[in-house]
Amino acid sequence: MKKEAALISEISHEVRKFLKDHVFSVWQLELIVQMRERNQALSCDEIAKLLYSTPAAIESTLKRFAELGVLRRELGTSDSYIYAPATLELRQLIDLTAATYSARRIDVINLIFSTPQKAPRLSLD
Repeated sequence: MKKEAALISEISHEVRKFLKDHVFSVWQLELIVQMRERNQALSCDEIAKLLYSTPAAIESTLKRFAELGVLRRELGTSDSYIYAPATLELRQLIDLTAATYSARRIDVINLIFSTPQKAPRLSLD
């Protein structure tokens, strides 16, 4: 357990805070990574297929990430979203998080699982 804690502590403070405050499951991080990589509007159904899930299971997370400023709901549709960080700082934080996840997948997953569940927060303060 000490070794696991040491590896997790090597993840940057910013990434750890983002994950602890806004990502409550590995599939939610996968959602952000998939949307970032595709960088095109996808319907809730298309996103669900990417994540091997159902639209009903991911709909509230899509809305929450849109409120957070990670995704943007496409105008004229009720269920299409595109990766569109609201600020340059958020884009850079997500880039760093995705790079960390790519390089240290197991450590990031362990961090997500070690974080107690709590109510979602919308601000990035």
